[in-house]
Amino acid sequence: MMEQDLRERMRLAARFAGQPVAMLPDALMALLAGDAPAPQSEHASRFAGAYDRDTRCSVTDDGIAVVPVHGTLIDRGAWLGSYWGMTSYEGLAEQFRRLADDAEVRAVVLDVDSGGGMVSGLFDLMPVLADLKSAKPVYAVANSCAASAAYAIACAADEVYVNRQGLAGSIGVIAVHASYAEMMAKYGIRTTLITAGKKKALGNRYQDLSAEDLAELQMGVDRTADTFFQHVADTRGLAIEAIRGQEARCFTGEEAVAQGLADGVKSFEETLEHIRATSRTRVHQPGGFRMPGSSGSAAPRADLTQALTEAVASLAANRQAPAADGISRAEAEALARAAADKAVSDDRGRIAAILDHAAAVGREGLARKLAFRGLDLAAAVEILEASPKATSPAVAAAVNPLAAEMARRSNSAGIAPEAAADAKGASAHRPPLGDVFASRFGGSKKKGN
Repeated sequence: MMEQDLRERMRLAARFAGQPVAMLPDALMALLAGDAPAPQSEHASRFAGAYDRDTRCSVTDDGIAVVPVHGTLIDRGAWLGSYWGMTSYEGLAEQFRRLADDAEVRAVVLDVDSGGGMVSGLFDLMPVLADLKSAKPVYAVANSCAASAAYAIACAADEVYVNRQGLAGSIGVIAVHASYAEMMAKYGIRTTLITAGKKKALGNRYQDLSAEDLAELQMGVDRTADTFFQHVADTRGLAIEAIRGQEARCFTGEEAVAQGLADGVKSFEETLEHIRATSRTRVHQPGGFRMPGSSGSAAPRADLTQALTEAVASLAANRQAPAADGISRAEAEALARAAADKAVSDDRGRIAAILDHAAAVGREGLARKLAFRGLDLAAAVEILEASPKATSPAVAAAVNPLAAEMARRSNSAGIAPEAAADAKGASAHRPPLGDVFASRFGGSKKKGN
């Protein structure tokens, strides 16, 4: 059994070696060393609800499904839920499909406790999660860690919470290359790689990386990071440069809220109570859910007016006899329309006050997120004033030694600084890879390549 366990650990480590992953560095180093996470129970959050064998998650008596997103995240795995310290995107996708079709489940909470994992398969999960969100509200809680790939999943929920000492963030990508060249030379071992194609052996362990190879691998990491940054910007309503400026840091509790990565600080149990208190009044609209009175992209005024009108009119129509106040259906509808108009007008005023406030200057993305999340003016201003402003690439290079080094034309790997990225995080302004290589290596011929 121990021999089989070792083989499984080595096989898992091999899947992560040499490729960009969205994972905390310590967790990645432990995994590559063969120290894979210890087995966990088949299902998590065992004190919340009863375990459902069909969806492999816990479901409370009032219809809240708790989906564990635990341990190392991998692309494929023929199981549902967490298993052997891992959760697979393949399994999560199947759980999301089953929960979307389950009429007894009225809300879903993602119980996230993971330092991240593979990029492969991560963003293929997002359309399935979007389908689940279109059917019922989805919440996420960092309980106690939603880092890197795990945060990519959590941030796609309708609302995100983090417990008081929980972690959220680490929005970045990492890849590790290990060279055995010196060790092999010490023992007199020579390895000859016979390839068809110059890049076939790119990143192999038997040779040190050349500057050219390092530059190419760095560009692959940058492309993956750009996708990650754009995903968070889209789901959280943040400026992509603000996300870059975090430099893949993790944030705890209120820090995560101030950075726009979470909507509040709540324990797992408090999140469940919040869901119970709010999901009863949430109004469904195509593409997701929102609170009545909040502003959204799907004509909120019309939706709110219609919902209130139908509710009040239904009460009036179903009366067996006129009440003491003698309200008629027409009067009920008029009252509902007036209430809806006032609610929409007040909400638009609240949103405008937040977006136009001086504290929103340089924090426009966060201001939009706070405004459309329903925060009042005082609470939004308090968070905005405690949050850093988006820093321009030029200023970042001036105050950040790493950014300054990256910006030097003579940096050893020839890596373009992040300032070359456009506002969408793409690498459109970086010089073509062929031009980089031609400028740096065109005048010299190296043996052995």
